[in-house]
Amino acid sequence: MKQRGLKKADAAFILEQGSHDGDSRYLSRADVEQITAYAKLLVTTANRLRGKSIICDGDLVITAFHDRKRLR
Repeated sequence: MKQRGLKKADAAFILEQGSHDGDSRYLSRADVEQITAYAKLLVTTANRLRGKSIICDGDLVITAFHDRKRLR
């Protein structure tokens, strides 16, 4: 991989996120567009949920609220 200038993490990303054709794995334009759309959705969701808190007891959600103290 080093000989081709491809880092291990890059190869792992292509293997995980890319398309395949037989034995070949590659990152197509459609793959990149899908990844980009998902990343934008994550950013939008993270911004919308900033400052929200959830109190749990194990797997049970007790309550949720907007936590002003942790916004700073």
